[in-house]
Amino acid sequence: MGNYLSCHTPENVPNSRYREDDSGDKEPKGESSPEADKKQINDASIDPKDSSPQKFRLQRKKAPSESTVNDNQSSTISRASWDSKGSSSVMHKMKKSQRKNPPTLDMNLGKLEQPIVGCPMSPQLTYIDPARKPPEIKWLKKRPGKHVREWKNLCSGDTYTPEEADLGFQLRCEYTMEGKLYADDSTCVLPAPNPPHKRSWRTHRKAQDQTSSSSYENWRILSWNTLSDQAIHDWHKKCNDHMLAWPYRFRNIKAHIDEQDADILCLQEIDEKHLEDWWKKYLCQDDTYLCQYAGGKKYGCAIFFRRQKFSMVGERSVLFETHLASLMKGPLENWLKNNPEDSKAIAEAKRNLKVHRQGLIFELSPNSSTGTSSRESNLFVATVHLYKSERKSDPYIRLLQIHALLDALQKFTEGVKNPKVVVAGDFNSEPQTCIYEYMEKGEISCEHADLKDSVLLKAFKQLKCPFKFRSSYNAVRGEELVYCRNTNKATPVVEYIWFTPRTDFRANGVLEFPREEIHDFPQVKNISSDHQLLVADFSTNRVVSESQKTAVRRMDTKARGVQGGMSTPRGLGASKKRGGFGPPGKIEGRKEQFTKKCMSFGGGSLNSPRAGAATRGAWGK
Repeated sequence: MGNYLSCHTPENVPNSRYREDDSGDKEPKGESSPEADKKQINDASIDPKDSSPQKFRLQRKKAPSESTVNDNQSSTISRASWDSKGSSSVMHKMKKSQRKNPPTLDMNLGKLEQPIVGCPMSPQLTYIDPARKPPEIKWLKKRPGKHVREWKNLCSGDTYTPEEADLGFQLRCEYTMEGKLYADDSTCVLPAPNPPHKRSWRTHRKAQDQTSSSSYENWRILSWNTLSDQAIHDWHKKCNDHMLAWPYRFRNIKAHIDEQDADILCLQEIDEKHLEDWWKKYLCQDDTYLCQYAGGKKYGCAIFFRRQKFSMVGERSVLFETHLASLMKGPLENWLKNNPEDSKAIAEAKRNLKVHRQGLIFELSPNSSTGTSSRESNLFVATVHLYKSERKSDPYIRLLQIHALLDALQKFTEGVKNPKVVVAGDFNSEPQTCIYEYMEKGEISCEHADLKDSVLLKAFKQLKCPFKFRSSYNAVRGEELVYCRNTNKATPVVEYIWFTPRTDFRANGVLEFPREEIHDFPQVKNISSDHQLLVADFSTNRVVSESQKTAVRRMDTKARGVQGGMSTPRGLGASKKRGGFGPPGKIEGRKEQFTKKCMSFGGGSLNSPRAGAATRGAWGK
């Protein structure tokens, strides 16, 4: 895929020194004579590094006043060089040099992104002068292969959305500026991700017996570690490369998010470079969601909330390193007075805490509670991604990070009696660890098996959680889920949605994992992330009138529907929930043909993990 495939053949170049004879070979204009050949040889210098008499390389001498070669002129090639190297070799080198050194313009044609069926694509043009915008941008396609040279016109426009008929074809974007033709070729068009698997709901037994539950205020919260681009290198050998391309992954991730129709999204491992052009562009379009981001350029967190149901009251980001420094200052000073021999161990442990991770806290006011000024009706939502790596895998690091977040959350909710709190995210800790016990029981002792070697926890003696939490999945199911995350063996989850249970705030239901995905490894093939998504429904005792529910539904249906060429489930009939994915039967047939005739990806066929299940419906039913 070249940045510039400049079509400067000798016929297109003014003052060309070439003509084409009947046989199709190109030769210099004018008559050849020994004197002319001798003069051209004298104008060239032999490369001293190449001593071969048959493969010598001639370099044209530049005039003293000649510093650069005009873009609209071809390089001068001597007859001796043409005869000794051959016309095809010389022309290949000339075209190659033109691709490396394109004409200088006030614009740049960047590489086309990976084309995927249903995903709009456009050339990345950067203009210094808007007046220099190309008058027309053409899109073409052809079958891959060196023997196929004919390009078929598709359309003209700034963007193009590949269709099923383009599957397996190579796309080209080209435009003309100042009489020069510029073009960029893409790789082959890949199939769109398969629709999400069907997920079943597990409802709490008390919620099943509750009468007129639809009249109560309810919220749906989704939490998901979406896999940062910085961490995809671990999966290159386990799945096809096209499954790790960001446009492919985002389309698949968005399809799963749209399917759940959540009111609040707590997302982890969000890259800042994708925030504006992807997450906000497609999730916040038409003011469906509003969001806030916290973190650095990578591994950040974000909370999205539906503006039709909530209004922002306040927010706060918590930098763990800074907050922990203020929390530990007093206890560590007292400990070192009595135990100065632990100074080196404490210094090493404090260095391990220096990781750039942040938590995010929101205070949301339900729109159904208009006219109520009390904060007790508000919902406090926090998301977190606790740090864990091969070099820093000690549990005390994650324990102190979540303690810092909850300490900041306690100060944030100051003045609110028994607040409604939800903490969701990737805790990188299984249910038997000290982090889970700290969240569930409200305190943890330094004598815990995970903390026996931690000097920092000895200074605290005991950590107390400022809230009484319960896992939403444990509250509804009685146990946590399992799935194959890092190996082909199913292990307990490390992601949770914690909430503060109250008589007027409870978890009514949770979303189960699909049977096809629990024991399937790696998860990236199915959901474009190495973590499963969690979804939980919560309800309060506040009764919502039918007029309020109808108004919210009307606003929400208008805001949703089709966003940036991607259809979303809300506002569409059941038969049209496929959106831009298209009928699975046609895609599977074209993919099989594409795999046999065009190319393969080394990691397996192009068929996605569920390609063989042709008997299922559009959404895996």
